[in-house]
Amino acid sequence: MVFKVTQHSRDAELLKHMAEHLSCGRVEYRKGEACDYTVTALKDIKHKIIPLFNAFPLLGSKALNFKDFKKSRRDYGK
Repeated sequence: MVFKVTQHSRDAELLKHMAEHLSCGRVEYRKGEACDYTVTALKDIKHKIIPLFNAFPLLGSKALNFKDFKKSRRDYGK
């Protein structure tokens, strides 16, 4: 299970602040002009990432993606 946010490399500082604020995950730089904030620890996804997006819901198609993400996390843990 992986939670990943991708941004243009000019926004790497934003992703670094996310990692610091949430005390989890890492920023990975891709070749080209992109970077990712990546969280792979299930306990961090369960206790930090999911509660964050439950408190501050996404809109549109991203909300549907998040709903599927939460469901897959439950299925993964069985």
